[in-house]
Amino acid sequence: MGATARKDKSYSFSEYIEFEQSTNEKHDFYYGEVYNLAGGTIRHSQIIFSSSNILHKFLTKKNCITLTNDVKLELDKDQFYVYPDVIVTCDNDDLSDNTETIIKNPLIIVEILSDSTELYDRNIKKHYYLKLPSLKYYLLISQKETRIEMYEKIENRIEYSSYETPEQEINFQQLGFKIKIADIYTKQVLNK
Repeated sequence: MGATARKDKSYSFSEYIEFEQSTNEKHDFYYGEVYNLAGGTIRHSQIIFSSSNILHKFLTKKNCITLTNDVKLELDKDQFYVYPDVIVTCDNDDLSDNTETIIKNPLIIVEILSDSTELYDRNIKKHYYLKLPSLKYYLLISQKETRIEMYEKIENRIEYSSYETPEQEINFQQLGFKIKIADIYTKQVLNK
């Protein structure tokens, strides 16, 4: 899963929440199993920062919030919870209580790929993410090379796009804006 599982026992959802609160650390929860999340790199952090700032700039006008990897996403109630790198939600239920720690209706999810999480992000998470009724866009951003993949949900189909040069733009057509690849891969990231 891209993280190390705790093998000491199977957890209920309430035990998982208690465990996280007692350790003050983040863990994915997958059907009774608790997974420690791996730490990130400077490049990983830079890409999270730039992508969340850009999305915030465009979507704050639409009464949406952009969150980084401190908030859980519910994929299956009381069974499967993850911490995506970036989440955008415009849903009134998600926005009604700013002390809440769980998002249920994301509009956009962004994952920054790493060696330890790439298969998890591409397979298990993608499968569950694309089932979310509210989700319109899922982005996978490489930190090793200039490469962004986007899955866009349009009615009953999913369209795939890939971007590999800084000059290209990602078209968030359903939301009415575009983002340059070079703006996500800041100068520091592109030069590494």
